[in-house]
Amino acid sequence: MSFVTTSIVLASAVADEGTVTVAYPAGTNQAYFTGANASSDGLAIIDENDVYAEGDPGIGLSYGGSNITLTNDTGVTWPAGATVRVQLGRAGVDAPAFQAGPAIDDAATRGASYVQAEANATVATVNEILVAMRAAGIIASS
Repeated sequence: MSFVTTSIVLASAVADEGTVTVAYPAGTNQAYFTGANASSDGLAIIDENDVYAEGDPGIGLSYGGSNITLTNDTGVTWPAGATVRVQLGRAGVDAPAFQAGPAIDDAATRGASYVQAEANATVATVNEILVAMRAAGIIASS
């Protein structure tokens, strides 16, 4: 499974069972999300607070020739001015050449006693891994 995200700011409120049009993210089109690439793992996040999954109840996604129709089936009205971040699911993987590296063995680097500098280095390493994974599209940006 892989994901692509896009976001919009609502010009007007979207009532339950209402729809809003979302442009395809750069570099994608209808074929990117349909046929063999189809998935039902989309999400809509309203103002970085309310998360709704694709399905009923939740959201509906319809991939048209020039844009995506997002249907609000949440039971609530999304307010005008709300930022809607949409995560679009896709079969397959974002980075097919990705190879997992060796496991991080914190015990081998920290020794028998706790050392703040070593703990800081471990956290920095994990942060570098997260940055690289986000840049490669393996995980979504936060």
